Amino acid sequence: MSRATFQQWIEQFLAELSERRGRSPNTVDAYRTDLHQFLRLLPQAMGRLRLPAHWDEIEARHIWSYLEHLRRGGLSPASLNRKLATLRGFFDYLVSQGAMETDPTQSVRIPSPARETHSVLTVEEVHRLLAAPDRSSPIGVRDRAILETLYATGMRASELLALNVDDVDLEKRTVTCGKEVRRRRVPLSPAAVAALRAYLEQGRPALLREPCQKALFLNSRGQRMTRQGLWSRIRHHVQKAGIEKAVGPQTLRNSFAVHMLQAGVDLAVVQRRLGNSNTTSVPGYRNLEHLPDGFYMEVLTDRLVLDRGSAESSGRSRSRKSPPNVSESSDR
Repeated sequence: MSRATFQQWIEQFLAELSERRGRSPNTVDAYRTDLHQFLRLLPQAMGRLRLPAHWDEIEARHIWSYLEHLRRGGLSPASLNRKLATLRGFFDYLVSQGAMETDPTQSVRIPSPARETHSVLTVEEVHRLLAAPDRSSPIGVRDRAILETLYATGMRASELLALNVDDVDLEKRTVTCGKEVRRRRVPLSPAAVAALRAYLEQGRPALLREPCQKALFLNSRGQRMTRQGLWSRIRHHVQKAGIEKAVGPQTLRNSFAVHMLQAGVDLAVVQRRLGNSNTTSVPGYRNLEHLPDGFYMEVLTDRLVLDRGSAESSGRSRSRKSPPNVSESSDR
């Protein structure tokens, strides 16, 4: 296949996309750009290596050289995959038309980008973050309770937002969370108990609009907090605490797991509190490259429950009790 013949096949392939497969003009133009780029850059990509004598002799190594050339130029894995998808569609078309015997892209795969390291806070950063809310306002009292609960339990954002008032038992120092089929009861730290008690006595009654509202954490309109609202408040306090890392609810969950393991808590206990059924998920936290420094046990013992605790069990058989010292209007 000469270069001119290869160009003709490109035009036939583009016509196939447009006329028979109904692709949009923008999609066809994107294919054209990618294929012309391949035709133009392949000689550069091969460098001193021999180019195929004919275009129907293109092999996987030529495709690899081209993609590596783009990668060195700064193209992201996602963009490389799009380039490869274009070539794969084109060469598959050539094979279907008898212009080539085999598709040289069949064995080519773009490695998935490495997963980012879990974000973890140091104990000192956790202390700063949890101390950031202004407890002179109902919103600040609520936010302190949210942050203390997330860190003390390692629960997911969705689990926190789904909590109702009667999921909290301050007398037993536990909170029950999770989906109905897999509810679990998790112990609360002394700091979380104090923060929740303050919220239930002072913060939530000030935010409550409807006495029948069951949601534990309310927004300024008296409704259950949303995921967007939770993220916004966490970002606000992260900035206030002077923490430069990207921090969200998952960061507190990660930090809970890492700090518990570093404090010597049994892996099975950490796994149970996280609500993980997969035995390989929790060890991943232990294998993090960047473990937190500034490890102060006096801070952890106030904000984490570092032993099994007799209250820790499945929450399905628990008889629910309203938290003590909660006004009648706050849980009905």
